[in-house]
Amino acid sequence: MTTRRISIPHPLMAGLVAALCLAHGLYAKPLAKWRVGSIVFIGNHAVAAKQIRGVMETRPHRFWRPSPYSPAKLRFDLISIRGLYRESGYLEATATIVKSDYDSSSRRVTITIGISEGEATLVDSIAFRGESVLDCHDLSRVVLTAAGKPLSPNRVRKDAAAVSELLTAKGYLNARVEDTVRIDTVQKRADVLFSIDQGPLCRSGPISVTGLRRVRPIAVRRELSFSPGDTLTSSKLRKSTQRLYGAGLFDFTRIVPSADGAPRGGDLPVPVTVAIDEAKFFTIDEIG
Repeated sequence: MTTRRISIPHPLMAGLVAALCLAHGLYAKPLAKWRVGSIVFIGNHAVAAKQIRGVMETRPHRFWRPSPYSPAKLRFDLISIRGLYRESGYLEATATIVKSDYDSSSRRVTITIGISEGEATLVDSIAFRGESVLDCHDLSRVVLTAAGKPLSPNRVRKDAAAVSELLTAKGYLNARVEDTVRIDTVQKRADVLFSIDQGPLCRSGPISVTGLRRVRPIAVRRELSFSPGDTLTSSKLRKSTQRLYGAGLFDFTRIVPSADGAPRGGDLPVPVTVAIDEAKFFTIDEIG
């Protein structure tokens, strides 16, 4: 018995394969990605929903602002929410996803976030340790942490930095301020301590300039807002740096007072180094 082979033209074969794939849904149009429909909060009383949404990257989908649903991004949002509550004094607050409702017709997800706020930790006392030239009026202007108010760890750190900046503005460039917070987790109370080490008062000693090749030292010195013997404050150093850059002669400049060797609480001149990197092109031919 002879077997006859039937040859099917290639275009016809391709058409048959396409028809079979279409019949089995293999060529169906890919489904649209899931998008965020709405976000619902439950359990939040101390912090408004609008404020919570402000720290989240996950946002409800809008025509002008597409918002694909991302479980990974949502997990980071939960961390941001806990951080928000922590800075509001609720140190034990938690945020979890209660449920996610998927609407297959609109391809949108409704997210419900449950918040357990707990009790706020209040500041019981504020104290300052260490001798400094700052008085109560100076400290009250920059320290915003207050007794009886919710504890904000980040606010405390900013207050310490503000006290340090106030000292540098008075010429104590090596001032260091450390904050310590002691928390009573049972009573929900906190004691805040600022330890101040103001260091020596810095006055300008001899001024040296490094890195010059074509520019004369006088072109640098005339832009400085201080002379030997003057108190070195943060504002004078900042203004001097701005004027040096404004001269258009330098790509880089740094003013370094060498106060490390000065005695604690001393008032001695300290050498100042002005490090310069000249610009490659000048707007005038001869400098100085």
